Amino acid sequence: MYRLFAGVIKAWMSGWAETKGLLTELQNGFRPGRRLDDNLFVVTQCAEVARKEGRTLLCCFLDVEKAYDNVPHGPLFACLSDLGLPQLLISTIRRMYSDNVVSVQLGSIITGPIRVKKGLRQGCPLSPLLYILYASRVERALLNSNLGFSMRFSTTSASENHRLPGLAFADDLVVMAESNQELQSLLDICQKEIASLGLRFNTKKSAVVCLAGRSTDAAALTLAGEPLAARNDYRYLGVTLCVGAARYSQHETMIRQAALQGQRILRRRCLWGCNRFQMIRDLWKMVHVPGLTFGNAVVCLSPTTREWLERQQREVGRAALGCHGRVANEAVQGDVGWSSFEAREAASKIIYRGRLMRMRRARWARRVFEYLSATCMRTDWTRRIYQLEKKYGFFAEAISTETASKWAVEVRLRVREAEDTQWRKAMEAKSTLECYRKHKESISGSRFYDNSAGSSLLFEARAGALRTLEYRRRFDNTFVSSLCRVCGVETETQEHLVLRCRSLPTAPVEGATLPQALGFQLLDEDGSSDNGMGRYAVAVTKRRLAEWWATVRRT
Repeated sequence: MYRLFAGVIKAWMSGWAETKGLLTELQNGFRPGRRLDDNLFVVTQCAEVARKEGRTLLCCFLDVEKAYDNVPHGPLFACLSDLGLPQLLISTIRRMYSDNVVSVQLGSIITGPIRVKKGLRQGCPLSPLLYILYASRVERALLNSNLGFSMRFSTTSASENHRLPGLAFADDLVVMAESNQELQSLLDICQKEIASLGLRFNTKKSAVVCLAGRSTDAAALTLAGEPLAARNDYRYLGVTLCVGAARYSQHETMIRQAALQGQRILRRRCLWGCNRFQMIRDLWKMVHVPGLTFGNAVVCLSPTTREWLERQQREVGRAALGCHGRVANEAVQGDVGWSSFEAREAASKIIYRGRLMRMRRARWARRVFEYLSATCMRTDWTRRIYQLEKKYGFFAEAISTETASKWAVEVRLRVREAEDTQWRKAMEAKSTLECYRKHKESISGSRFYDNSAGSSLLFEARAGALRTLEYRRRFDNTFVSSLCRVCGVETETQEHLVLRCRSLPTAPVEGATLPQALGFQLLDEDGSSDNGMGRYAVAVTKRRLAEWWATVRRT
């Protein structure tokens, strides 16, 4: 009930703050229509702009020590009053924080009630908004300094001249400048304002990173009289930024480690108490992929890492299906129903470009985007956008929508259609997929698979890679005879095993075709079609293939 009540107050206060313009454009945390991608986009693109123009970009990443825990209640309520928040809401918030007491237990000793006079409630929906309102004076002081990274360009309508002193995402603050002197001035402003709020920076967790150019005396920068560490990398909003050309090298290393860890988890047999295929398929897509694609709209990974991720995803798909390594990649993707990492990247980046085009011009992400367009600057991000739009057909037919949400829907649909087209085209060159490509129309998960041997063999048969003697003779000339190892009458092909071999204990479904027996066209138990709901023919195929495999293994 408390969270619901606090959420209602937050919704009203958020609209009030946005309408009154009480929050600056530097702050993108916990605000409607804002994302951390905006901060990442601005920082990474400014770094590339500085490199290409031969300028210096110094970034100081500041950590506010226990930001939420140290907000004093008295100054907070005074700040809300100065901002013009109605007294009714101020008194409501004051009552939420009044008479808060805690007791501390150490062994058998319990202290008496201790009154809490500072700190915002952890997990409260209202806490982030209260903090950014309280700390907004720091951002206003930075903007009033007229210091920071310079962006000067001309458009058809006017000349633009902007100074970006930094960015904030809740309590994560980064200060940006082109020289040590400017950066020190901005740091002094930050220190003065944060001290007036009763907060302080943690210099041990703060660092200066020269993302472009050279800084000979970055180590001389201080914060509250303490020297700041100069580093070659910093993890900002979940993405590790590095000095030099390989700015995402450490981020890519962490992605690779996360992918390998995910593979190890999904291969554990303890998951097989449930449907292995379903567990691996869903856990990979819902748990691991979001982490591996974090910041996809902005971050541009190297081609080597992109291809490595595709290979690892295919290996996870093979583990889910239980197939051998010679099965065609297109069949694996088609039956697990996963999009490729490239398709995910295309959707993310193109959707984000549409979002930038529809963003208010006062937003810093929009200003940086306009700078790139006005100067025709080719950064890694703009080049990657061009490659993806060309590959996924956005040049052939433009998308015309009014809102960012409709743009996102159209982009996802276009990317999915293009991926299906490329997937079908790739199958044309593979003879084993002749039956598969005739009957599988799109990339979509199949529901035939479980933990049984027959399940794995069914998929191999669907993909034209069942390990029959006829199939193995393609790769191994030592197999002289290709007669069925069960009946010894016909050539051991997958069609013979599925439909005609009479030496297997389970009889085939009378009148069933190979596509029907493999699940491309489903049948009821009486052999009649039921518009795709029957699974009887598929179940028979799984039993027959399991019986054949058991016989072959014994011999």
